[in-house]
Amino acid sequence: MPPEGWAWRDASGAGAWTIRLLLLHAGLSAVAAGIAVMRGLQPPSGSLPEVAVALLQMAVFFAAAIATLRWLYLAKTNAFAFGAEDMMVSPGWAIAWFFIPFANLLMPFIAMRETWKASAEPRDWQAAPVPVTLLVWWAAWLGAGAAGVVAFRMTADFGKDAVGTAQILFLAADLLSVVSALLLARIVAAIQAMQGRAAELLVRHQFT
Repeated sequence: MPPEGWAWRDASGAGAWTIRLLLLHAGLSAVAAGIAVMRGLQPPSGSLPEVAVALLQMAVFFAAAIATLRWLYLAKTNAFAFGAEDMMVSPGWAIAWFFIPFANLLMPFIAMRETWKASAEPRDWQAAPVPVTLLVWWAAWLGAGAAGVVAFRMTADFGKDAVGTAQILFLAADLLSVVSALLLARIVAAIQAMQGRAAELLVRHQFT
């Protein structure tokens, strides 16, 4: 049996959906960035294509976020099931930290970092290396969020006086969202591959 009662659960389906939604979100963010460039970084015109892209981008973002959180919970649970011990973040807290102000600037990254390391080397996860991809992903995620928030506040507080700067920041948020979503899709795929191999070893161990 897995250590401490942690049970392995197949996360391949959740991972596949997460990757699809992240790729779709990256594509829509790229389209939104392209529209912004084509209109010369002027405020949105309110045309039907712009509104449709914006609404679809928002809907896909939330769908991708839900799918990612569900997958992360399963992947974190599996990391414990494979035998990783003394990890800082539990499966439940891997989700909760995203919603706690200030802590969400660091703790979700630690949760993902632990999941990667424990998926690569469950019994000696502290010594497992972590690719720079994780750090770049998290930096892009934080940058996209910060750019979007600052742009929104500038539009609300300064109106027409901040249009140019706000649109540049909105463009930066879209471009960083493309980078973040693509890198996260790659991270999810890599962790799924590592956990697939670890699951095979776990099954062999249970039947020997």
